[in-house]
This record gives sequence, structure tokens and C-alpha cells, in this order.
Amino acid sequence: MPDVPTLIAQLKAALERQDRAAINTACRGLVAARAPLRGQWRSIIFVLLRNGELTLARAAADILAAETGNSALGRFEQAATYARTGLLAEAQAIMASLPDDVPDPVGNAYISGTLATNLGQFDAAKRHLRRAVATSPGSGQAWLSLAMAGRVEDADRTAMLEARHAMAGAAPIERGAYHYAVGKALDEVGDHDAAFAAFFEGAAAVRATRPPAEATERAATAAAIDGWTGESLDALATPGTRSVRPIIVSGLPRSGTTLVEQILVSHSAVQGGEELGRLAVLGREIGGVGYDAVRQALARGQGDALVALYDHLIDERFPGSGRIVDKTLQISRFMGLVATLLPDVPVVWLRRDPLDTAWSIFRTYFIEDLAWTFDLAAIGRQMADEDRLFAHWMQLRPEQILPVHYADLVSDPDTEVRRIVAHCGLDLEPQQLRPHESARAVTTASVAQVRQPISRDAIGAAEPYRAHLQPFIDAYRAAGGTID
Repeated sequence: MPDVPTLIAQLKAALERQDRAAINTACRGLVAARAPLRGQWRSIIFVLLRNGELTLARAAADILAAETGNSALGRFEQAATYARTGLLAEAQAIMASLPDDVPDPVGNAYISGTLATNLGQFDAAKRHLRRAVATSPGSGQAWLSLAMAGRVEDADRTAMLEARHAMAGAAPIERGAYHYAVGKALDEVGDHDAAFAAFFEGAAAVRATRPPAEATERAATAAAIDGWTGESLDALATPGTRSVRPIIVSGLPRSGTTLVEQILVSHSAVQGGEELGRLAVLGREIGGVGYDAVRQALARGQGDALVALYDHLIDERFPGSGRIVDKTLQISRFMGLVATLLPDVPVVWLRRDPLDTAWSIFRTYFIEDLAWTFDLAAIGRQMADEDRLFAHWMQLRPEQILPVHYADLVSDPDTEVRRIVAHCGLDLEPQQLRPHESARAVTTASVAQVRQPISRDAIGAAEPYRAHLQPFIDAYRAAGGTID
């Protein structure tokens, strides 16, 4: 094995080349050598997480903690990495062993509360998060997490509104989160005009921190369509390795994708699921996800290696042999990869009433870099893009894609769940009709909703806000969308 200085030099060179395999090899050597890198392990963990190498990332976090003598701060770093790699219960156990002021009183309470929320422990989550906002009323992220831990209680709503003065000097990202929390609290009591004003103010604050990305979004949509035809797909077809574990769930954010994921994961043969994001790693590997990038990769004979990489990355998150659900955000942009590399993998594509979808997107604070979700007109253009992607790929891959309408799913779950399960090659199990009873961790904005029985409550949720949503309606129609 090379010595530590040589491994560090190899890692730096690999990072400059953006060579994923070489980066992983160098990091694996550093982990095996338990190199005394102290704080540098944080950067290595970040790189490994980006590459989907979760086992190595956790090993690096273990070494980092050990190098600090398993200090409280070192174990906090360990807990943070465990949480980012899906080991939420393990991360929660570490947090419970730490003093309440590590890394600081607000951070400790916020992270403990967020973990409890993701694990469905809403009472515990609220206790932690109340501690966070009591310590720092200007913590917008803590207020938002408290609002997301189920229905906002009267006392919490009152305290939240009284905290407005504390937000005056807060950073824009904190102010934005706070206003989203207020918007949810006011929406729940039917104060629609004030709720919209809060969401609008929050969105404006967040937009100021995120650069516009509309050109990038339009380019991504074009790349997901241009060159992809029935003839080109037939020409790229290869009898090589076939992935057997994944089930793809596609659809706009807030269109019901998490509910379908919950239904599928409730099956005994489905091991787990989440927004994996691993197809992006494949895209980086071949220099893009458009037709030309995929065609060139297959011409170089990379098909089997790419499928093996995807399966490896799945195994990193969900080791074992069970089926898994991949509901990566905006996975529709990766349908070329899915159709060519994963042609036998079933796809469930969610559709929902445009106005309800737009309102649900706008009122949701997305941590991911989805700048378009904070602007009503941009949401309209993005949703029109999704319509084009759906129509295009339904025409090309009707046997692989099952369209599911959210309204049908919640109005007649018995029929729709059976359709979904059958399309995925599974036999229906009774618990799939009661997905809210699943105790698995959920890390999306739908964490509270999927703990409730399937219902029609969200149908028509946008109607009280229709007048406020005119910028969306105008942009969506201008981009070719149809809305009642």
C-alpha cells in the first residue's frame, strides 16, 4: 500500500481530474491506513458522500472521532455523517449521548429534533425544537422544523408570531425559513391571505441567496428529450447486464411521489427507498445524461460498468437483495439513462392537478438547490417542462412507465395501489393499503403527511389561493400548459 503522503498526492491529482474511481481508491487507502489527517477528514467525507461511497464516509467519520479521542465534537461529526448516510437511528443514539451544548445549544436541539421528526417521533421532535427556539428565537430553521413536525399547536403559533422581531437581523436564509414556518401555521387556521404573504416573503428571502438557474433547467429538459427517439433507443439497446433491484418513482415534487414510495416500501420484498441521487453520479462519470453522452459511453463499452456502478451505489445505501425505490428529485431528466441502462426497471410516474401541485411546491421550503421552487412564474415554466418530458417518454417507453394520477390514488387507493404493485412485479400485501403504519424513516418534506392514512384532503388545497397564484397560471399557460 502506498504511504500516506503518496495517497494524499494521488487524491489531490484525482480531484483535479474529477476522476471518481481514483478519488475513491485514494480515499480507501487513507481509511485503511487510518491516516492522521485530523480536520482534513471532513473534506474527504464530503467527497465520499458526493460519490455515493457511504461505507467509506462512515469509516472516515469513525476515524475522525477517534482522532479527537472520541470527544463530544468528534462524535457529533460522526453523528452528522451517519445521518447523511441514512443511519438515522444510529445518529440519534450518538446525539442522545452528547451534552446539550454540542455543537452548541441551538444546533444540538435542532439536529436532535430533525432526526426525531424523520423517525416519526413527533412529540420528541417538538420538545427538542421548542428548546431550540427558546434559546434562539431568531433561528428560522428551527421554527420551520417545528412547524413541519405535525400540526402547529396554538402556543407554538403564538410564540412563532411573537418571534418576528427577532428575525430582523437574521441572515436571509433564516428569515426565509421562518416565514415558511409562519405560512404553514397560518394556513392551518385558514388565514389564507396572511399565509400567502408569509410564504411570498419567505420565498423572496430565499431567492436572494440562490442564483437563477432557469437557463440550466431549460437545457436539462432539452437534453432529456433531444436525440431520444424510438429509433435511437433501439440502436442503443444492448443485451448486457440488467439491474433487478430498483423501482423508479418519477414526478414533480409534491405530486405524491413520497406516498407511492411509502406504499412500495411497505411491501416485505422492498427493502427501502429514498431520493438516492445516484443517477447523477453516472452522469458525471460519462460527462452528461443527454443522448450523445449516453451513446458515446455505450460505444466505448461502458454499459455494463455503469449498471454495475449504479447497483454498487444502491448497495452502499441499502445492502442486501431486496428491491429498492429510487425517487430522486427531477429524475425525469435522467430517463435516457433509465431507458438505456435500466430498461427492465419499472417506472411509476406521478401526475397531479397543476394548481394544487404549484401551490404545494411554492409553500414548501426545499433544502435542495431547487431555485425555481421559490418563484411562481418559474414553477409554471418548470411544470410545463415536466409535461413535455412525461409526454415524450410515455410515447417512447409506454411499457416501462405507469402513469398514476394523485387524485385517483387517494380517491380509490384499493384500485390504484394494486395497479402500482402489479406494474412493479409484486403481489399486493395488506399493509400496502395502510402505508401510514410503516415505521421507516422519511426525510422529505412529506414526513408528516405520509404518517397519516391515505385521504383526499389535499385535493383542491390551492383553491383558496387561486388569485394569488396568477403569476404561475400565466407562465404555465404561456409555456403550453393547460389549467382549469
